[in-house]
Amino acid sequence: MRAWSSAESRAEPGTRAVAGSNQRSGGGGCTHTLPGAAPGADRSQDSAQARAERFLTGLGWRLADVDRVEASSQRRDKRTDHHFAWEQYGTRIPWAGAAGSEAFGSGAIRLTVDGQGDAVGGYQHFLKVPDAFGRGLRGTMRVGGLLAVVALVLTFVLVLTALGVTIARHRQDDIRWRPAFGLAGLVMLLMGVSSLLMWPTAQYGYPTQIPWAAYLGSLIVGVLFAAALYGLWALFPTAAGESLGRQTFPASLEGFLDAARGRLRPSRARSPLTRPRGRRPRPARAPRWP
Repeated sequence: MRAWSSAESRAEPGTRAVAGSNQRSGGGGCTHTLPGAAPGADRSQDSAQARAERFLTGLGWRLADVDRVEASSQRRDKRTDHHFAWEQYGTRIPWAGAAGSEAFGSGAIRLTVDGQGDAVGGYQHFLKVPDAFGRGLRGTMRVGGLLAVVALVLTFVLVLTALGVTIARHRQDDIRWRPAFGLAGLVMLLMGVSSLLMWPTAQYGYPTQIPWAAYLGSLIVGVLFAAALYGLWALFPTAAGESLGRQTFPASLEGFLDAARGRLRPSRARSPLTRPRGRRPRPARAPRWP
């Protein structure tokens, strides 16, 4: 592995590059994973810091605008790795907690550079949040993950129940597949549109240690699988629900079906429950004699 030049912004093999890594205005960074047993230079911490500072100035940073807050070294088998962190002046902000709670501390813009022997192996430009806030956020994320798992299990049970009802009603020839397939197709289409809108995020997370064609193919397969899965989740509950609803409330779905078919006026063929009752014939009037 060769050292990065100060103005270099492209990703090397085995490197995960992030857009904005060579711009002062945008957060991001890049990392290069090097095995611990890989050979490299045995630089001192001062020499490695000078190399890291040249790397930062090559990206457009002014050393007068940052203050070094961290420096550490780690001896490997055949090299010495270093880690440095700087904080940008004037970016420290107080980090308030929830209403009625104590403040978490303060956050600031940080820059980190990791040296692997004689090469720069990592660069990050990010907002450093207080540790207390990070712990609270991780706790909230764990609760959210648990709720997501519970919701997924309940959805799976619902789909299995709907599948059983659909099979039973289909044996009685009481399933209308057309509206169910229509809704399932709409769900699959929306899933495809959502995936297209996430294309910049997919490019952002491209790991360059695998070929671009393989990464793109895995994305396409994943989108198709997710669209088919969501389509099935919509197909069977819709088919079963429409059949049961038509049996339980015969007239409740007429307006919905008319709207789905593009009919603004109610259909002429009404069910016996909604057909207007005929008027009773009036009794014939007796003729008037002069």
